[in-house]
Amino acid sequence: MFKANKILLALLASTAFVASAQANSQNSKQAPYKSHWYLGAGIIAPSETDSTGVETFYDQSGQTYNYTTREINKQHTGWSLIAGYRATVNWGVEFGFYDNGKYTQSSTYVDQGFLPPTTPGKIIHSTANGHDYNASVSVLRYINFGETPFSMLLRLGGQYHYFKTNDSISDFSGDTASFTQEKAGLIYGLGIQYVINQKIDLRVEYTLFGQNSLINNLNHGKFMLSANYNL
Repeated sequence: MFKANKILLALLASTAFVASAQANSQNSKQAPYKSHWYLGAGIIAPSETDSTGVETFYDQSGQTYNYTTREINKQHTGWSLIAGYRATVNWGVEFGFYDNGKYTQSSTYVDQGFLPPTTPGKIIHSTANGHDYNASVSVLRYINFGETPFSMLLRLGGQYHYFKTNDSISDFSGDTASFTQEKAGLIYGLGIQYVINQKIDLRVEYTLFGQNSLINNLNHGKFMLSANYNL
């Protein structure tokens, strides 16, 4: 899924740059652009993955237990706040804070009985609940299509990611373990912006925040709908 998202972004980016030459030629004939600051807020769409595999667990004595697994990962609806400066008709910079929504994971483990004293067929359930956030700084490239109110948006920048989750496994000790991850990485994406009037823009964007190792199979490509107010 993650590889497919990268391929999709590459195809859309290719289309965008092909259109760029014609759009820039038309923009050069327009009146000088007035740079401005803007503020915005948006909604981040939920996502879900369903995967299977094999995992190995170790008890305190070093005993190995092998299980087939099924994991259902869900990221619930989130929200974003942004502040940006559009320096020219084609370039801008943007600061963003993203609450990616509550994260839940439901897992089922079936004992394969590979190594004694495991119990073949035994089913173990586990759950995880967490939350993750991103803060970013991005450079934006706008590709404007002549006199139309539409423009294509290319994003590339850096981001700081914070994630925390609480795990519990029903048929082991029953204890809850807490995991926290903080890391920096890239943020990149594509979008379409629509100008309603001189003060308000609407934007639909698909953005990739990178893979989080603590969320094993969750897709970190986010669809976002936002509105900006030009100051």
